[in-house]
Amino acid sequence: MFNINTILRIATLFTSTVMSSYGYALEPLDESSLRSVSGQSAFYTQYIAPGGNNPNPNIGIFTLGLQASMELNANIHHLQLGCGGVNGPRCDIDISDVRLAGLIPDANGNYAGSDAVLTNPFMQLAILNPTSLSTRQLAGINFGAQNAVGTMSIGENPNPSVPTPPGGESGIKTISGAFQASLANVVLPVAVCTYAAPNCAGFLNVQLLSGAASIASTSSQPNGVYTQFVAGTRISTVNLGPVSMSANLILPGIPITATLQNQMLITLHNLVMNNTTNTSNPLSLSLNSQTLTWPTQSGWSQAPAQTGWWLTLPPVSIAGTPTNPLTTSTVYTDLAGAAAGLLSNLNVPSINAGQIPIQNCYGGLKFC
Repeated sequence: MFNINTILRIATLFTSTVMSSYGYALEPLDESSLRSVSGQSAFYTQYIAPGGNNPNPNIGIFTLGLQASMELNANIHHLQLGCGGVNGPRCDIDISDVRLAGLIPDANGNYAGSDAVLTNPFMQLAILNPTSLSTRQLAGINFGAQNAVGTMSIGENPNPSVPTPPGGESGIKTISGAFQASLANVVLPVAVCTYAAPNCAGFLNVQLLSGAASIASTSSQPNGVYTQFVAGTRISTVNLGPVSMSANLILPGIPITATLQNQMLITLHNLVMNNTTNTSNPLSLSLNSQTLTWPTQSGWSQAPAQTGWWLTLPPVSIAGTPTNPLTTSTVYTDLAGAAAGLLSNLNVPSINAGQIPIQNCYGGLKFC
């Protein structure tokens, strides 16, 4: 399952990155110098033994972390992991044009001078049979941060008003991992036509606004917000719904439920991470030889990491604001479908959420 050279390269990259980020140089100290030094260690370690509340049978988990903050503004042109590996052909993770930057752009909307902040980055090792020298083995390795604040922007979206396909978008092709998705302040324009075709003559254009809390929501969630936990191996689409909405034009105040079917992850371009300390889904990337549940600041990860590469993301939001809602590409339906199902359940095919990836390059470069 594991290539030891790959693991060593990753571990070396992790250590060298955090060390170079702070300019640390390790120098030996004599006894006199050691006695004159006091303070808290830059590095911390933790061990979780098998048993107790550890959900992993006969697995011990070692953590090596850095008690510091790391500021990053970085780009990855093409991230491909687990291609042709234990899960067969294709890739566990296949994402293009990944940008990691901060939350606040400059006056021109550029994020080149805004850095993401990763607090207390760590590396974790899951060891099977940790107390047996003869049978213990590495079951997984996990890299992450206890807290992440920043923007992860993905791919390109040259035609935000055009459904995908054929919008020409790039980004998440496949992903293995888990995240919580939310919709808020989203407008779905619906064209009701004589035939269900994008080039038909539109007679009505019913806007569906995010309205009352969805059927799946709880009373603690504000109106207009729908959340759903998503997890899977090599997924490229997700189904969201039923979402409770209301029409503000010809059907004012009448509730409508909509199911967003086979929504392509390639339309997801901007993931905002803000204070992920207490979430059960912090930012992390793991490689696992078996199903593993990794520890977090708030307990244990919400979804077990599956075999192969697994990316856990903080909550992901597709949202506008109450005064400036996010308008998606148009949904087309025929008159018969509208009459039969518009008031009960509207099945929405993959839409373009209209997200535009951020730019974090100097000199007007599109990607650097």
